[in-house]
Amino acid sequence: MINIITNGKSKFKTTCERCLCVFEYDLSDLFKMISCEYVSCPHCKNDVLHYPSKEDNETHTTVAKPDTHTETDFKYFTADQVRNMSNKEVKENYQDIMKSMKKWGEENGNS
Repeated sequence: MINIITNGKSKFKTTCERCLCVFEYDLSDLFKMISCEYVSCPHCKNDVLHYPSKEDNETHTTVAKPDTHTETDFKYFTADQVRNMSNKEVKENYQDIMKSMKKWGEENGNS
């Protein structure tokens, strides 16, 4: 029989790297992508990577850097390349992966 000792964390706080909006979200707000999860910024709709551990979220909220990529200035990844990435590589290349996924949709006639 499983007994709950303490409930896990269900609310998270983060900062959008693009517009610097600080916001809270819960697990129901997350979207899954291959090997990571993200939430959309309520202000600018930028995809913000979810860090499940408290320490990662606290570190992430203090690091705020604007998005320097333009629509044509990013590293393109294929689906197979993304599938073969480690979690660390996905986190490091997150914005480029999201833009690559958008391209995949455009190439398949989805906008």
